[in-house]
This record gives sequence, C-alpha cells and structure tokens, in this order.
Amino acid sequence: MSIMHAKSTTIRINRSTKEVLENLDFVRKHTFDEIMLKLMDIYNKRKKKTISMDVKTEVSSSTTIRISKETKEKLENLDFVRKHTFDKILLVLIEVYKKNKRWVK
Repeated sequence: MSIMHAKSTTIRINRSTKEVLENLDFVRKHTFDEIMLKLMDIYNKRKKKTISMDVKTEVSSSTTIRISKETKEKLENLDFVRKHTFDKILLVLIEVYKKNKRWVK
C-alpha cells in the first residue's frame, strides 16, 4: 500500500482506542496511516454497507496520533461517519476488521 507524502495532521482519540489500534494482529510496524487505510479498505470491500454505530467508546484520557490530511479526509468521508467522533469511527472499523478477520492485500 503506498502512502502519499501529504501534509500531516493530528486527530484526537482516547488512549484506549489507540491501544486497541496498536494491538490489532496485523499492525506490527505499520504507521497509523497504513492501519487506517487498510481498515477503510476492508470496510469498503464489504458487500453489506449498513453498519451499526452502537460501539461503546471508553472514556479515558485522550491522546493524538499523526496521520496524513488525505487519510483524515478519507475517514471523514466514509458513508457511515456523519457526526461521529474519530474514536467511534475507528472502533467501528476495527469491529468490521475483526468480523472479517482477513488482511486484504
């Protein structure tokens, strides 16, 4: 997966969400950009596009992660996003990944 060398930005998420991202089984040495792009790719390849936003977000201290502006725009333009926080969006993408459990090349 190629990452555009665009200007970077930060997004604020809960530390607990960051830990979940870091502990996904495919993560290893990938950047947050690569992880999010892969999660979005898996989501977009699903046939059924309706998705539940009933994921519970833990309230914990927040932190920031650095991603490219292009990746942030892609996150914001996902069809289920609307007015959800980045925490909720990322947790939903993680749930989709866990249910599909495949690292799509």
